[in-house]
Amino acid sequence: MRWQHPDRGRIPPLQFLPAAEETDLMNDIGAWVLQASCTQMAAWQAEGLPSLKLAVNVSPRHFAHPELLAMVSHALAASGLSPAALELEIPESLLVRDAAQTLDTMQQLRHLGVRLAVVDVGIGYSSVNYLPHFPLSTLKIDNSFIRYIADDIGNTSAVHSIIEQGHRQGLIVVAECVETPAQLQILREHACDQYQGYLISHPLPADQCREMLSVAGNR
Repeated sequence: MRWQHPDRGRIPPLQFLPAAEETDLMNDIGAWVLQASCTQMAAWQAEGLPSLKLAVNVSPRHFAHPELLAMVSHALAASGLSPAALELEIPESLLVRDAAQTLDTMQQLRHLGVRLAVVDVGIGYSSVNYLPHFPLSTLKIDNSFIRYIADDIGNTSAVHSIIEQGHRQGLIVVAECVETPAQLQILREHACDQYQGYLISHPLPADQCREMLSVAGNR
């Protein structure tokens, strides 16, 4: 998501989403992103592009919104996207801070058929042994571990531990913000399932992303 400001140009999300998170504006932004993303993914599927999983980040404020389930249901129904193609990404902090309420909401989302991922894994928490209590499909290792994985043996050890624990609990493990071949090589050596980041591509407008997906599908 980018804010195209008339004077300052394109503003990245880290410069405006923290302010939005402090207000009800975050709920409006979250609902728009969810609807726009589902609509775009459904359009790509209709064009016959490669089958993909759409991952949409849900902020703590948006996740706690009483109409979240209705927003997700509406986005899927209006776009025609299969619930199985949608994965909602939830910050790890929610799982330990508001465990009971978070679990209830997650169970309702899973009942819709939506997949769930926990993101920012490793920040401030020494273990992920609590994860089996939640209906998760995916675990994403925070980029702060990946950034220095090729230079810091401590980071490498931590990443290996998170991958092992995730696999032990039957989760798909994804590394965020992979930028170099050296980082990717280490992740492969430690059996990380998937990765995302600039090594694949920088963020792209929808038309350019469609072109990249089309090329990938023809390989």
